[in-house]
Order: sequence, then structure tokens, then C-alpha cells
Amino acid sequence: MDLQTVGLGAGALALIGAIGKWAVPILGRMLDNMSASVKASGGVLATVQAERDQWKKRAQDLDATLQAFREEWAEMKSRFGLLEYQLKEASETNARLTETNTKLLAELKMYREKPHV
Repeated sequence: MDLQTVGLGAGALALIGAIGKWAVPILGRMLDNMSASVKASGGVLATVQAERDQWKKRAQDLDATLQAFREEWAEMKSRFGLLEYQLKEASETNARLTETNTKLLAELKMYREKPHV
């Protein structure tokens, strides 16, 4: 080996050592930052998914509540319809009874006024 090859080898080693001394920590910090970013992104993604699941649950709960209100409304509407029908029937029955009562009172009046033998 000649002196020039040894000098070039030593210079290359010195250059690689200098680059390694500065580049490896920088690359290490970059790798740490990227892995922290990925972890944070995963945390954000997990948070977003948890919030999405929570909103889905709320939407399902609200839908169930709305369905219960609709069923209750339909039942109340049905009951109201039945009450209207019963009221109409009662009014008609009342009218017939009033008419019958009026006729019976008229007959009673005529019977009282008529001389009995």
C-alpha cells in the first residue's frame, strides 16, 4: 500500500466519522419525531373513531326515542279516535233518550189530564 491510498482511506474514515457524528443523531431525532407523529396520528384516529362511535350511539338512542314517541303518538291518536266515536255514540243515545223522555212526559201529562173512569 502506498501513502496515497492510506491517506485517502484515513480521509474517508474521518469524513464518515464526521458525518456519522452529526448525521446519525439528526437521523435518530427525525426517526423519533416521525414515530411520535405516527403514534399521535394513531391517537387522533382512535379519538376520532371513539367520537364517531359515540355520535352513532347517540343517533341510535335518539332514533329509538323518536320511534317510541311515534308509537305513543299513534296510540294516543287511536285512543282519541275511539273517544270521539264513543262521544258521538253517547250524544246520539242521549238525543234518543231525551226524545223518548219528552214523549213519555207528554203521555204522562195527557194521562193525568184525562179523567179516569
